[in-house]
Amino acid sequence: MALSDQLKALARLPRSPSPFLTVYLNTRWDSEKERERVRIFVKSRLRECLAGVADTEEGSRAREDAEKIEHYVRGLVNREWDEAYNGVAVFACSGLGVYRVLRTYLPFEDEVRCADRPFLRQAVENAHAGERGILATVGADSGSLTEFALGGVLREFSFTDEEFPGRHEQGGWSQARYRRHVEDHLQRNLRRLAEHLVTWVDERGGARVALAGPDEVVSAFERLLPQRVARRVCERLRVDPHAGAEEVQETALRAFRRAGLEDDRRRLERLLERGAARSAAGVDAVAAAVRDGRVHELFVARSLEIPGWKCFACGDMGERVPLGCPRCGEPVEGVELGEELIRDTLAADGTVAVVDAHPGLAEAGGVAAALRYG
Repeated sequence: MALSDQLKALARLPRSPSPFLTVYLNTRWDSEKERERVRIFVKSRLRECLAGVADTEEGSRAREDAEKIEHYVRGLVNREWDEAYNGVAVFACSGLGVYRVLRTYLPFEDEVRCADRPFLRQAVENAHAGERGILATVGADSGSLTEFALGGVLREFSFTDEEFPGRHEQGGWSQARYRRHVEDHLQRNLRRLAEHLVTWVDERGGARVALAGPDEVVSAFERLLPQRVARRVCERLRVDPHAGAEEVQETALRAFRRAGLEDDRRRLERLLERGAARSAAGVDAVAAAVRDGRVHELFVARSLEIPGWKCFACGDMGERVPLGCPRCGEPVEGVELGEELIRDTLAADGTVAVVDAHPGLAEAGGVAAALRYG
């Protein structure tokens, strides 16, 4: 299941009568001391979270969840599993039958939370920052594809044309016939790579594409791509032919991240210019749209934290806490509004973009949304 689908499933969970534990860890450790520090951090924070939990069946379940998380973290620290990843998130609540580990090559910030629902913001940030990208490396006699997701390599494909003219001694050719032979091999190789790229782009709902290789060969390759795939090309990379695989991958990941930031900026600026019919800006307007399930895409400033309220009877929420819900009259509860907007948007099958500083978004109070209808 894709990370975005897992997050939506977590967002749709009901409130739990027993503690729901959320743990985020940066596992890019560079010393044994740091590993031990994180193990102790998780153990102590879990104990703090459960210190006031009564000795009931729900409390017993929560303590079992904590022990399961500590066991998993000990395995991480001891390099027993998941060593390839730079970030892990654990969501555990036996009361709801949930124990889920999310793994990513992008690090998280260390965090342990205990509430009646999972905390999703960090996972949403990583899911957005680590959207799929495909690097196509194009050559006359070879080609390769590398697909990235969540900051790491998802899969690879490569081939080499061993019969390409010039790889072996070939005599007795006229110049014109030899050129045609070279061209035939080149077109065959480019078509082979293009067909694989189209399949990879189409099968999972699209991805950004970066191209690398000699300019004239890349240009010929692009002419073979259908328009729906050509539109996804975000950058032609200048890659040192002697560079190692890790350096090439880092170059591609930076290109995808630049393209993602630029896409965010363009979509956000179109949204803020659109007017009220199909958009909402500001905490109150966005909160009302989220409540009604109208948000197609939510934009949230990365540093946004808004103390607010929510009525769990009707879903209404806002920034200034009232004595009772202005919509249905039921009692309201204090919440961190940014987390609630993210969670409810995902639960209604919307998407979330957590973005860096943007003047227009800052003016709107740190939140804006593209709506499904006005």
